[in-house]
Amino acid sequence: MPAVEWVMIAVLRIQNMAVIEELEVEFGPGLNVITGETGAGKSIIVTALELLRGGRAAPHLVRTGEDTASVEALIEIDGEQLVVRRTISSKGRSRAYIDGEMCTVQALRERAPAWLDISGQHEHHALVDPHSHLGWLDRFARVDGLTASLAEAVSAAREALHAQRAFEESMRDRDERMDLLRFQLAEIERIKPKAGELEAVLTELETLSHATELRQDADAAAHRLLLGERSAVRELEHAQESIRRAARIAPTLEPLDARIESARIELEDIADELSRYASRLHADPRRLQQLREREQLLSRLVRRHGSLESALAHGTATRDELERLEDAEGERDRLASTARRLAAAAAKLAAELSRERKAHADRLAAAVSEELHDLGMGHARIEVSLDTVAARPEELQVDGKRLGPNGVDRAEFLIAPNPGELPRPLTKVASGGELSRSLLALKQVLAGLGPVGSYVFDEVDTGVGGAVAEAIGRKLYGVARHHQVLCITHQAVIAAWADQHFKVQKQVADGRTRTRVTELAASEREHELARMLGGAEITDGVRQAAADLLAQARQPLAAGA
Repeated sequence: MPAVEWVMIAVLRIQNMAVIEELEVEFGPGLNVITGETGAGKSIIVTALELLRGGRAAPHLVRTGEDTASVEALIEIDGEQLVVRRTISSKGRSRAYIDGEMCTVQALRERAPAWLDISGQHEHHALVDPHSHLGWLDRFARVDGLTASLAEAVSAAREALHAQRAFEESMRDRDERMDLLRFQLAEIERIKPKAGELEAVLTELETLSHATELRQDADAAAHRLLLGERSAVRELEHAQESIRRAARIAPTLEPLDARIESARIELEDIADELSRYASRLHADPRRLQQLREREQLLSRLVRRHGSLESALAHGTATRDELERLEDAEGERDRLASTARRLAAAAAKLAAELSRERKAHADRLAAAVSEELHDLGMGHARIEVSLDTVAARPEELQVDGKRLGPNGVDRAEFLIAPNPGELPRPLTKVASGGELSRSLLALKQVLAGLGPVGSYVFDEVDTGVGGAVAEAIGRKLYGVARHHQVLCITHQAVIAAWADQHFKVQKQVADGRTRTRVTELAASEREHELARMLGGAEITDGVRQAAADLLAQARQPLAAGA
């Protein structure tokens, strides 16, 4: 399967979800920023995207007074389009669809990571799941070819190990198995069936069972055609005599004489064939008994094996298995040798992959730590811990370590937020905002290396401002050169970096709250940034500050940074 080059959420549509009655947003490539006042409904957009990833569907998400809420997205994958949809009923039922076909939520969870990565709350955060860490490291080390080769080698080694163990298991009851195989083979060899034989036996048996009746009927037919005084042939001869007399007067009748002659010859041939058939029919009790016995033997094989062809195939397979069992030591050695050879090949690739991972683990940790310094976490130190898992007896292993499709390694990102502290798992020491910034740092390091899905950042600006917020905006913009990025922010300095800027607004009409999202034009962006900077009162100074932010952000935009 060719590598995917680009994934983008082109359109997001939400209906009857919380404060959103109906909403449709067309996102673009690059950095899509979403801003708006607190409570306007920005978080509902993230919730909707989480539903498209297979997130939990709660009935309270359905807008008051409605029966069903829905969210769907048009996703572009290398120019092709895919529609993903999720519905929730007010009674809590949920359904998922991909390209109009219903699927399980689990199927959605399995496919969605290729489309969408959300950085926000812990339960949706890719960075807190250690199972994803090895994949991040492998992308940084650029070992895709090696991991693919290893997966194939491990699959082959597992199959060989399974074959070896299955044979060893069969050896435990070797004598009983051989006795059974010999019994089954002896029956087939004693009967010596031939393909299609049963049908031939049944046909002959049916004929001999009615030999007397068939002979009588054949003789009677031959007599009526040829042998009797009033046989058909005699009557035709009389008819010919009459036609010939008439033809002397009316020559036009002569062709009829030739036609009658042809019919008479044909009837004589039929009568001769019937006579010969009758002469061959004899009620032979001995032959009849032989056929009945043969039919019973063949039918027994059919009942046991399904058909004579299957019985013959089983006989061939039985002979082969008997040969292997009789040469048990040789077969055991062959299977063990194959299993060792394939396991050694997989272990060699796994060792090579482990060396690459170890060589790049410190580099990745250092690169992410440096990015965190720019993001206001200057004292934080990232480590990439590599260890192995002890293998169970039944598993493929190398020196007691479990060997799987990803090798023998297990990776986990650890963080020491402050000097002197021991590194611990991210989820135990980092806040939501720190996690989002850690993932942003990691994605900045891995920009251009994949995965190719759209990135959503929700809490990336929590608790930061000033230069750190400006650095976050710059790095979001950098990641967005390789991936579509959707970012919800309260920081004007981050929003200034947007390729597309969307504003979420809440309106109250007829006693109901409704949310709408609009894409801001260039002139409108300055006003929104001023609102974010100055609040309710927008002074000339605030407007100038907003204009300066846009101008500063446009410099790398114009330079193509």
